[in-house]
Amino acid sequence: PPSTPPSQILATLPAPPNFVIYQAGVDPAASDRMGRLSLSRAGLRARNAAVFDWVTARSPGGPEVPIPTLVLMGGGYPKKSEEDSQEFSEMVELHADVFVQAAERNY
Repeated sequence: PPSTPPSQILATLPAPPNFVIYQAGVDPAASDRMGRLSLSRAGLRARNAAVFDWVTARSPGGPEVPIPTLVLMGGGYPKKSEEDSQEFSEMVELHADVFVQAAERNY
């Protein structure tokens, strides 16, 4: 359901995986015309952190030996798609956040 916290969703997954594919769509953003979750930028960053925390916690080698993780962009349909619109710029920032957070974790 849309109101399910990421930590609850992640708790249902088996551990430890050999490989993780993280489809890090930004369509849950409040500014996305297709999404319905209305998450703020902080909410999406918290979702990303929850996924990366989950992966790190399940790594048999600890944080120094992370589980191989493929991070993919997805979603991000701004209400105004002109490149100079605020909505378009926000979608770009949300996508960048995913990869900045992944790089900070050495993924």
